[in-house]
Order: sequence, then C-alpha cells, then structure tokens
Amino acid sequence: MRNLQLTNELVNHNEREFIAYSPKKVDLYYPARNARFFESGLPKTEAALCAEMSRLAYCRKEPHFSFDREQISQVLGRLGFGCRFFEKSGTPQGMGTHCILAFHDDPEPTRNLCIVTFRGTDANDPN
Repeated sequence: MRNLQLTNELVNHNEREFIAYSPKKVDLYYPARNARFFESGLPKTEAALCAEMSRLAYCRKEPHFSFDREQISQVLGRLGFGCRFFEKSGTPQGMGTHCILAFHDDPEPTRNLCIVTFRGTDANDPN
C-alpha cells in the first residue's frame, strides 16, 4: 500500500495538479457520467483529493440513483483505499441520501486517512 503524503495546501507550489473539467451542461448535471477518476493517480493535495472524491460520489448505476459500488470500489482500490457505502433504503430507484466512507490504513499510524463524501443534489433526484 502506498504511503500517503498529502498537503493541506490548495495548490502545491512546486507542482500544480489539474483535474480534467468539462464545461458541457450534461457533465455539470451528471459529473460522473463521462468522468475518468484519478487519472493521474493519488492527488498530492488534500484539496485535489477531496474535489475528486466529491465527483466520485456521483458515480451511480443509471437510470437508478444507487451507487455503482463496483466501479467506485475499483477506483478507490487502485489508490489503496477501502470503502463502505451508506444509502437511503426503501426509496424508488435508490433516491435519497448517499455517502461513501473511504479509508486508507497505513503502517505509519499518522498517515491513516478517512474521507467521508456525501452526494449533493442530483439533477433528477429531488430527495
């Protein structure tokens, strides 16, 4: 498992990181539909990691709203993270609250990391 060495700086002054962004309306309303997550591997800053995790939270099994657990698990697994999913149950097509808990266990306890990411409003899910 790779050691995590993240900074809490918004921009790492030695090396800038860029996450591909599409200004298309469909990509704004459905951020995960055409996304390639963590294309450059694990980001070097907490800000970049959190931004990409926020986008990953929209990865769902269309036309339903439930997480695409297989794809999310694969993406996070490549980065050395495990994950758990929390979703509102008993709603039509998996509508409602969605949350990912991603965790990275490191032999060095000070480098353990947990990230909790909630999906915000979905274009077609008013719940």
